[in-house]
Amino acid sequence: MTLSLFFIPIVLFLSAGNPALSPDKPMENPKLEHARQIFDRLVEARGNLSMKPPVLEWTVEASNGAYYLNGTNRITMEERAYDVCAGFGDKIDDALAFILSHELIHYYKQHGWEANFGEKFADLEVGKEVMENLRDIKQQETEADLQGGFLAYTAGFNTVGIAPDFLQRLYDSYPKWPKEASSKYPSLEERILVAKNTEKELSRLIQMFETANMLVAVGHLDDALEYYNFILANYKSRELVNNVGVVACMRAMKEFEEKSIRFGYPLELDGEARLRLGGSKGINQEDPKKVLRDSLLHVGVEQFNEAIFLDKEYQPARLNLACAYALLGLSNKGVDADESEMNYDFASLYAKWVARNATKKEDAKLNADAVTLMGVIAAETGQGDAAGLFTSVLDKSPLAEGNLRVLKGEVPGPSERKPQSIIRESIDGFNMDRYRGVVDDGSLAMVQGTAVNRQWGYYTTASEFTHSKVLVDFVNSSQYAFFHMTEPGYEGATGEGIKVGASRKEILAKYLTPDRELQLPNGHLLVYGADGIIFWLDETGKLKKWVIYRIKPV
Repeated sequence: MTLSLFFIPIVLFLSAGNPALSPDKPMENPKLEHARQIFDRLVEARGNLSMKPPVLEWTVEASNGAYYLNGTNRITMEERAYDVCAGFGDKIDDALAFILSHELIHYYKQHGWEANFGEKFADLEVGKEVMENLRDIKQQETEADLQGGFLAYTAGFNTVGIAPDFLQRLYDSYPKWPKEASSKYPSLEERILVAKNTEKELSRLIQMFETANMLVAVGHLDDALEYYNFILANYKSRELVNNVGVVACMRAMKEFEEKSIRFGYPLELDGEARLRLGGSKGINQEDPKKVLRDSLLHVGVEQFNEAIFLDKEYQPARLNLACAYALLGLSNKGVDADESEMNYDFASLYAKWVARNATKKEDAKLNADAVTLMGVIAAETGQGDAAGLFTSVLDKSPLAEGNLRVLKGEVPGPSERKPQSIIRESIDGFNMDRYRGVVDDGSLAMVQGTAVNRQWGYYTTASEFTHSKVLVDFVNSSQYAFFHMTEPGYEGATGEGIKVGASRKEILAKYLTPDRELQLPNGHLLVYGADGIIFWLDETGKLKKWVIYRIKPV
């Protein structure tokens, strides 16, 4: 049996092993080349999970749209289905991501085994029982819609809002497809209804992921962890597992003695991992802070290794693994020399590995972060040219610049803050201090499985909003977080006149030194607590978007 996005049986294509797709021959079909680019990004974002990566096949036949052939590692796409995607104009990539990610989830979840089993053993009673359970296919389609949508999101696509229109267009392009329900397949109307309901849940998971990332940015780590774990119950990805490890390491950094962490570490926050505090090897029972921080750092090591297992090419997790080992080296410095040296050796090994890989792939941001960590290790161990390492990436890493100042003893005192403006920061003219009215309107939803009665909300429909959205994390009047984020196309400016596209230098000139700076694989965040604003910079150091927030406790 083939399991298709559209419940239609199937056939075959031109495989990735075909000479026409050989790397030493030019791609002859631009449509296939385009689809493969989207497909490869989705496969990379998913990670291999120890399964053989699937291959994309192509056919000019027009009978099944796109489908996963159960029992193989092949996903087939028909040219007619590609043409339907092309009809979405500038959203063609999102449409392709929708259909391909859906089939990828069928593959990774190995959907469809029941029908195959039933067909092969229909003469046996057990086979008949399985065939009677084909209604489960609806559940599998819902799962593929939801997890496929989140996979597309982690790969950089936006499939929310695509499904209903796409399904209608696809069925119109395949006039022989039955639109009425049968004993094995739902009707088109029912399939569209399933897609609409699933999209609501998908949108919620995506916005929760962004809420968790913002909570990390403002230092509410435990709250962020509850959201990451909630999402992981629905979908496991390398980004989520990586971020749980980052939270563990950030928690650990709070358990070091004041001023013992001199340098900045390039931990990269990307987007059934549970943070469990256990014992760690070689801990000093007389130092509870060390017990806790070592335990947290080992949790971080565990999570980064799992993220690498999910995708061995996922270099941010490997860099974060190096950071965790470097922090373990620092934790044991002056306590257990052998343990400290061993951890620094691991940290150095992974940092060099990442730097070499980043150089090969011409990823300047990742290379700069890895070299910066190598400088930190050199400074802490006294082995290597820390100043030279920091200097070599000054033009690519603000973190290296700050670490070089620390190394030279040029640590600045508390930065002077600009006088607080009478008019507080706003986006789309919305007054953030009105959050109580939003929270009390009954539109928040409970987040199941959390330690407290946590509620969450996502708003884009307020009359004030043109290109922005509001994310709410609410426990009670003494514990909440409220984030107002610009969306693509926002043309407004901050209270100090900063707009999308502004440089880091321009932001610092207006807002001075940030309270916190967090690394991302494709940029970094500048956090200003006094102003309640977060600037999101891309890998070139240009402002991509910004967030205004209110939190309690501060």
